[in-house]
Amino acid sequence: MLVQVQSAARIRSRLPEKSSLVYGYLYGQKRPFSGLSEGEARMPRTAGDFQLIERREEGRKTIYYVRFRGNDGELLPWRPTPGITSKTAARAWAQKEIKRGSVNSTRATFARYAEGWWTADHPYVQGRIARGHKLTATYLVVMRGHLENHVLPCFDDKRLAQITSRQIEDWILALRKKGLSPSTINHGLRCLKVMLKEATRHGIIARDPSAFITGLADHPVERGILTGAEIRKLFDEKSIGKVWTGDRMHYTMNLLAASTGMRMGEVQALSVRAVHENYVEVSQSWERRDGIKAGTKTGSGRLVPLPAYSARHLHELIASSPYQSFDDLVFYGQNRNTPITPRMILAGLYGGSRTDQDHPARARGTEYHVPLVETLPQHRVARCKGVRPSRAKSNRPPHSADDGAL
Repeated sequence: MLVQVQSAARIRSRLPEKSSLVYGYLYGQKRPFSGLSEGEARMPRTAGDFQLIERREEGRKTIYYVRFRGNDGELLPWRPTPGITSKTAARAWAQKEIKRGSVNSTRATFARYAEGWWTADHPYVQGRIARGHKLTATYLVVMRGHLENHVLPCFDDKRLAQITSRQIEDWILALRKKGLSPSTINHGLRCLKVMLKEATRHGIIARDPSAFITGLADHPVERGILTGAEIRKLFDEKSIGKVWTGDRMHYTMNLLAASTGMRMGEVQALSVRAVHENYVEVSQSWERRDGIKAGTKTGSGRLVPLPAYSARHLHELIASSPYQSFDDLVFYGQNRNTPITPRMILAGLYGGSRTDQDHPARARGTEYHVPLVETLPQHRVARCKGVRPSRAKSNRPPHSADDGAL
């Protein structure tokens, strides 16, 4: 039988760290090559399904490493067993991994590896959810879109193990030359980095070529911030007919967001049951693909106090609504269980501005909700808005919360 061998120096160069004593195994025969000259030290390279080596450092237990052979016949990178110190147990674990189908080929292309990624059934997604992370259907669709539109066109036919840092850098610059924004490119890069990191973690590739690749500097257009005078003009009750084209639902919805800091999905999911005399319960949100979802972006619900002015308009809107059961939505759309759409919300916010160039929202290009006041204690702002205290006042305008200001 012809047996191919390779030098100890070459073996050590492929191990995660140098060992003081390393053994190779061939059919159960232990052959030490630590301390021998390169000419004397040899480790068998068998035609079996895997190879085992033993690493033992001073003061530490022996750990076994395994090197599987892919289905194309090539040897995969070395990977540690999960703390196994017995040769017999290490062999049993390696055989079990092969039966589970966790051994992949180094010739696999990126397109093949990407099959099923960013879908609800993919092992990565299921693993993240099992560990308590929230991956919404919207997030998965967005990430799958970045994969299909930006990542796959460049890397689809490349072997996973041959993707280099230089190729990733060239890809980033090529996308920039095409006119894509830094934000879009960074999202695509994040998608690729997660996939390559996962491939490295599972031993499919020896190292992550994207580990030290950083994103582009992003300088988004600054969103306008309304002044106190503009807020009073926008929510002046006398101007509902002109600024809001007489639509009290849009007026009340934006007033609620302005005075509480609630997110759009939280406002959409607000039910009649959650509205109280002087506060609202924020315990659910609306996802375009999932519908009503229990919990909010930060996980837990919260009680948000209502200014008297906002509370009055909110209760008047509910009193005039055709849907007043506890589970009905306050800001309903096509029916009692479907809220008004984001596009319609924004159209309502900017609706009167097509003929009124002094419309404060359009003049400032402001976003959907007007943030809470700067003068409140940071921990109170964070509690009302459902964000971490460190983010409670980021890019927030200094305007008064006094009811009289409205």
